[in-house]
Amino acid sequence: MNPIELVGSSKMMENHVIVVLGLLVCGWSCHGEYLIGVGSYDMTGPAADVNMMGYANLEQNTAGIHFRLRARTFIVGESPDGPRFVFVNLDAGMASQLLTIKVLERLNSRFGNLYSEENVAISGTHTHGGPGGYLQYLVYSVTSLGFVKQSFDVIADAIEESIIQAHNNLKPGSVYMNIGEVKDAGINRSPSAYLQNPADERARYPSNVDTEMSVLRFVDGESGERQLSRAKASKILVSSTAAPTPVYMTVVVADIVVVTLTTMMVAIWQGHQTDLW
Repeated sequence: MNPIELVGSSKMMENHVIVVLGLLVCGWSCHGEYLIGVGSYDMTGPAADVNMMGYANLEQNTAGIHFRLRARTFIVGESPDGPRFVFVNLDAGMASQLLTIKVLERLNSRFGNLYSEENVAISGTHTHGGPGGYLQYLVYSVTSLGFVKQSFDVIADAIEESIIQAHNNLKPGSVYMNIGEVKDAGINRSPSAYLQNPADERARYPSNVDTEMSVLRFVDGESGERQLSRAKASKILVSSTAAPTPVYMTVVVADIVVVTLTTMMVAIWQGHQTDLW
């Protein structure tokens, strides 16, 4: 996957996360009239002898580190005391209800009612290269042989710390939304199943995979520069999962045993030579 440069567009995506963030962006000026904050914290977790999340393979246990994992937070607010929205992106297969509950409890003890289930969203890049055992559901705990507190704690800590960083980094700035096309980066996992969709629905799309990617860029209103190196990682903040099917750029091979990132994140690193923030 070659790095892409996206230029201006105001097209709204169907993905609900993109819609929410896109609505926040719509109507914003480019003169630092809103508050934006970013934060990042290491959440690599146990790198030895813990079953990995994603393939439900009892033999796939962590045995080293290829890339370290991080929790990245983006906060957008109207004013110091006004409404705000928090989006946390984890280098993990997914977030979990239990993680959200515990993190919100911690935030409440620190910030009161400023952050709650109404304005905090926690998601994952869907990497299959991270430690498992952090979800509360039984089916996900079978191959990890139960709940792994060390996995859970390091992710919860990273989410909390990255939100605290973003909160403390709030400053006037602007957010730019762009859309581009990424071809040959993924395939439809079940073309035969896709053909069972109604013909009129399939006719709405040029192919059986979604090739559009949306990007939010965070710019410091004081200097006009991207917020540190962190905005380079904002490319993974929102990538389209609209119909007909997601661009599946997240998979690592099923027999990998080293902690690693999604292919999308690796592509960003290769294209921009960032520290993955």
